[in-house]
Amino acid sequence: MTTLFSGIEQYENTIAIIDENQNPISYQKLCNDAQALTLEYQHSKQLVFIRAQNNYATVLAYVACVLAGFPVLLVANENQVQLDELISRYHPNIVVTTDTSKPIFKLLNQTDIKLHSELSHLLSTSGSTGSPKLVKLSHGNIKANCDGIIKYLDLTAEDRGITSLPIHYSYGLSLLNIHLRIGASIVLTELSVVNESFWELYKKHKVTSFSGVPYSFQSLESTRFDFNDYPSTRYVTQAGGKLSTTSILHFAKQLKDNNNQFFVMYGQTEASPRISYLPPKYVFEY
Repeated sequence: MTTLFSGIEQYENTIAIIDENQNPISYQKLCNDAQALTLEYQHSKQLVFIRAQNNYATVLAYVACVLAGFPVLLVANENQVQLDELISRYHPNIVVTTDTSKPIFKLLNQTDIKLHSELSHLLSTSGSTGSPKLVKLSHGNIKANCDGIIKYLDLTAEDRGITSLPIHYSYGLSLLNIHLRIGASIVLTELSVVNESFWELYKKHKVTSFSGVPYSFQSLESTRFDFNDYPSTRYVTQAGGKLSTTSILHFAKQLKDNNNQFFVMYGQTEASPRISYLPPKYVFEY
């Protein structure tokens, strides 16, 4: 089975992750750790829920499940009520905790669940009712979405991202997916984008892109933030709702000063996140 991360072992000693303690982790270590995690569960396809945080334990558990072909759902670690409701409704085989340096796989249900062979990801959406529902994505869905984003961002193995959004959020997960799929790297942090320490990490590790939702940019704009203070930045993406034209032009102008790009995007969980974008050359006609 070809999965989203099939073949990432080829990147070997290239840095995949800079973890929450600022330790560099290679693709080789990530793959070795991931394969060791799922060995005892390979006898059948498992439905796995991960209590997600922006840390290495979460990334390791997630990559392990994807490589093993286990359908996976990431749930906010702190949202116990939502997790309990989802467990009660969907009866996953395994729930993974990520509060320690290595994820802990807890077997909850030994029943063989009938899972489609192409089922890869479950993404949470409230829909119009406010109750949690799960969108099903196939291996083909998630790979095509990532490859499309990688192509129009011109992403390469030289790029480095940062977790400016929660990994359990579809947009935040997409950031992780595209970087690992292409052999790039990503810095893990739980810090808010309005925390000075976030931008110290950004500058220290020469992060090449920033991604945010409207609230992210509104908060930065209120602090007189300027991307020109972070010369490693190559491009910026915005999705997760409508950002005002004034704010779009404000940040696009900053980036244009250094020949960098601002991508305005639109996405729906049901079609995989980030399904369309405005080419940066048209932003000033927006």
